[in-house]
Amino acid sequence: PADIFSPALINQDQEKALFHCLKGLENIQHLSDSAPCLKKSFIFPKHTILGITTQTELYFPNAKANCDFTFGEIYLYLSCSGRCENSTCPLTSDRKLQYDSCPGQYPNRVYTLADISHNEYLTFVTKSRNLYSNNYFLCDNKYCIDYNKVCNLVDDCGDQSDEATCTNNFKCSSTNDFIAVTKQCDGVMDCIDFSDECSGNCGDEIINGHPLKAMAGTVGALAIILNIIIIMKNLFIIRKCTSTKALLNTILIALISAGDFLVGLYLLLIFAVDFSKGENYCSSQADWLTSPSCSTLGVTSTIGSQISLFAMTVLSFTRLYGIKNIMRIPGPVTKKGIAKVTVLLFAIVSAATIIAIVSLIPQLEDSFVNAMNYDPNIRLFIGFPNKEVHFNVIEQYYGRIRMKETLSWSTISQMVDDMFTGQYGNLQRKKVDFFGNDGVCLFKYFVKTDDPQQLFVWLILSLNFICFTMITISYIAINLMSTKSSSQLTQGSGNKMITDRNKTMQRKISIIIATDFLCWVPFVIICSLHTFAVLDATSWYALFSIVILPINSVINPLLYDGTITNTISKYYKTAINRMQPHLTTITSSLGFNASDEENPFITRIKSRLHLSVSGIKSLFSTNVEENTSHAFEIDNSNNSVGN
Repeated sequence: PADIFSPALINQDQEKALFHCLKGLENIQHLSDSAPCLKKSFIFPKHTILGITTQTELYFPNAKANCDFTFGEIYLYLSCSGRCENSTCPLTSDRKLQYDSCPGQYPNRVYTLADISHNEYLTFVTKSRNLYSNNYFLCDNKYCIDYNKVCNLVDDCGDQSDEATCTNNFKCSSTNDFIAVTKQCDGVMDCIDFSDECSGNCGDEIINGHPLKAMAGTVGALAIILNIIIIMKNLFIIRKCTSTKALLNTILIALISAGDFLVGLYLLLIFAVDFSKGENYCSSQADWLTSPSCSTLGVTSTIGSQISLFAMTVLSFTRLYGIKNIMRIPGPVTKKGIAKVTVLLFAIVSAATIIAIVSLIPQLEDSFVNAMNYDPNIRLFIGFPNKEVHFNVIEQYYGRIRMKETLSWSTISQMVDDMFTGQYGNLQRKKVDFFGNDGVCLFKYFVKTDDPQQLFVWLILSLNFICFTMITISYIAINLMSTKSSSQLTQGSGNKMITDRNKTMQRKISIIIATDFLCWVPFVIICSLHTFAVLDATSWYALFSIVILPINSVINPLLYDGTITNTISKYYKTAINRMQPHLTTITSSLGFNASDEENPFITRIKSRLHLSVSGIKSLFSTNVEENTSHAFEIDNSNNSVGN
């Protein structure tokens, strides 16, 4: 908040000073230049009381504050003095003290008259520090409490009347407990019934908003369909590969598509789970985040994205090697070559799998388990208490514990079990693992400096960024070397065919670099800002898991294999040809001769139709024959830039 009041007062007799804090020395200086503090007498009700000569004097800032962050006396004095932005005063006119108020309380009371000049009535005062006052809150049940117990999140009256009109609290639905209103919809379960997070005001779904839901279903379906096509096509032509290099390129392209297929499958499953749970997700959130299904989806997404990235990195090196050794005739497929390709394939899949499942190894739970979830009947632990919450509870029970930060989850669980008697039996608890940090079950990329998995996460982020950098450097080198080779081949003859092929390859390489850049660089930047608390990106998990990271799973099938783009181009060209008779009819009706090639109208339309067809075909063209027809190692089964 921009400004808050301290949780304490300076009390001296009837004078009370309320501290006011603003962030930044510049703001403090601004206050000092404009008389920031006021002095005001406070009495409730505003009646003259016989025998009371000294009133409570308040010192507070000359500015209204957000009183959602204040409690007790501070809230009461500020709200009843009109210094709160949106808070109401709990001291209403029906709460003035009568002579018979607070029965059985305050035996040292002194009866006196109030509102002498108008409708006088009999009230009472009590003596403290040689001063008489009546600063008491009258509950609906006639019980009385001190001002410091009003609006303090505790039902001190016994009938909740001291908290009923306060705007700084939220009342839990089933337990009648009160929590600070600022803790509502903050992503942390504070009410035992989760009503602070699952109410109509803030009840989240796994995927919030119709645009993201539509994107999840669309991107997931497209990724699955497009990548299945590429996988089947490349598996079919593996047998036709005549060189080890062609075999390697074909398998790597199929592997990229396999990884992207897993990402699409993850998206489609998350979309299905979100659709099935809908608005009821919040109430079942604990079951979902601790379920094996959530962990499985997280592992699937991670394996898919890592396989795709690693395969793209190896493919970029393979293509670079092919360009550098363009004059070398590739050798035939041999058992040794197949063994090398198999080992490389196994290494890529193994590395991706290890990254995905290492966080689920039970022996490493202290590094990857974020919290525990207990049976709702255990009210000592609400929601998803982390280690810090457990430490505080354990210390209250066992006393001060040395080196408490080193306690393992197994030790904590044993100590918690020992706190309860046998009538509770074995406490039911479930682990919130590495993938259970959000409903989309994504790899926990957003970590803070105190997260135990910070080192692991940044190791993987760094590895992925290095892969992206290697891919970028490789394709830039391929572009430069290919351009130089083509220039030498044409020797200034201006061969249009070779020039067009170079432009096509440059366009393709630019798209590869741009898509990888837009995917990973902003993502790494956001992760860094989150780690150092510059911003809180926790709520962005769905955006990154549905839009930013998976978008390459749809683009890659178009970039790394020409099958789909060639098919689209073919059907598009057929559609254009079918439009020719209609074009003739339209131009004839306008008075033009459709056969007149000199007519600028006809020429312009045909030119644009031709550009549309050739543009689709060339934008993602990856055919070896088109891009590197001057090479000696042309292989019809190998759709790569580098050969």
